[in-house]
Amino acid sequence: MAATMPMRFNIIKQIIDSPDGLNPQQVYERISPYYKGEKQCSEKEIDAQLMSLKGTGLVEITNTIERSDGFLESTYVITAYGRERSQKYIGEYL
Repeated sequence: MAATMPMRFNIIKQIIDSPDGLNPQQVYERISPYYKGEKQCSEKEIDAQLMSLKGTGLVEITNTIERSDGFLESTYVITAYGRERSQKYIGEYL
């Protein structure tokens, strides 16, 4: 995976590659080595990106729990629509 991959595309790739879904912390752990020092690469920003992807129908939430720090943590999976659109428009990154 190239460090030049746009972070949103990388988030989508991680969700596609994980059929059981991922939460923002898991996505962060997988992609953070490629975006060292970038402010946009934080668990909070990844959560916001995932919520945006949910709003467009590319991902859906399968489970939500409240962590001990009070943060609501959702698990996201790719939708059929999200898979189709991703393959069509960003297939070279997948």
